[in-house]
Amino acid sequence: MFDARRVRRLLIGVAASCVLATAAFAQAFPERPVRLVTYYSAGSGPDLVIRTVAEQLAKAWGQPVIVDNRPGGGGMVSINALKTAPADGYTFGVSDNSVLAVYPLLNPSVPFNAEQELVPINLWMNTPFYLVISPQSPFKTAGELIAYAKANPGKLSYGSPTGIGNPGHLGMEIFKAETGTHLVLIPYKASQPMFADMATGRLDVAFATLGSARAAIQSGGVAAIAVASRQRQVVRPDIPTLAESGGPADLEVNGWMAMFAPRGVPAHILKKVRADVDQVLHSPDVVRRINELGNEAVTANGDKVAEMLRNDNIRLGKIIKTLGIKAE
Repeated sequence: MFDARRVRRLLIGVAASCVLATAAFAQAFPERPVRLVTYYSAGSGPDLVIRTVAEQLAKAWGQPVIVDNRPGGGGMVSINALKTAPADGYTFGVSDNSVLAVYPLLNPSVPFNAEQELVPINLWMNTPFYLVISPQSPFKTAGELIAYAKANPGKLSYGSPTGIGNPGHLGMEIFKAETGTHLVLIPYKASQPMFADMATGRLDVAFATLGSARAAIQSGGVAAIAVASRQRQVVRPDIPTLAESGGPADLEVNGWMAMFAPRGVPAHILKKVRADVDQVLHSPDVVRRINELGNEAVTANGDKVAEMLRNDNIRLGKIIKTLGIKAE
């Protein structure tokens, strides 16, 4: 005879077992090393941040957290490694909006859509760009530079630190459009050759991160006259904002770095990883390390990162189309 009560008890028991098993699995995770794939080169500023976070996560999880540096291909080498990794929660990626938004916009033939193919975990930091000039330049403020550029169109040159489409390049193109100035672009494959030319006066100005320009600034090879952000930075409170220096009041030039997972990672693992990483990102040692490397230690959840990515695709897509910027 059909016993409804007995069947109900069995179903409740099965459901409870599933819940307990999931909870136990989440508590046990991770049971082996976790990999963080990134396109940043070993020893670079962002890589040092990633390694700082990885060390703290390893302590919290009791398992090694391995930083897997895969530079090349405009960041796509690392992205492909992340996309094709098993969705078991043992491989995550750390990347930025230059790769996730700008590169696909400049290379429409590249079969990649971060919004559709990756799951954002959380935001790790923002990286503001500084307006840097040659020490031989007579300009002390952004306002003085703008005034000269308006009176002498095409006489000033600006550098793009890593080719076409990086935040420094796009930021300067917006700067030109908003100030009605004409500066000549000189693209570089890396930041250091750009700073070398700036030190000798062969290059006039650029937007660059503090992390990349720190040594050149300390040696006197370049001078930072403004930061393209809404507020002065903790690490260099002596450098005024672009608005304070006489530049466009609403122009912000920055990059952001976030953690992502491949599609298909179980929800309970994503929840645990988000919570653990967020706790690490708020620890004083990690905040201090991020700031001292020239970044802003700001965090946000995965939904906010998805919104930032979506906004960058729309905003930067319009800029790239309007200005006719194409990949090299």
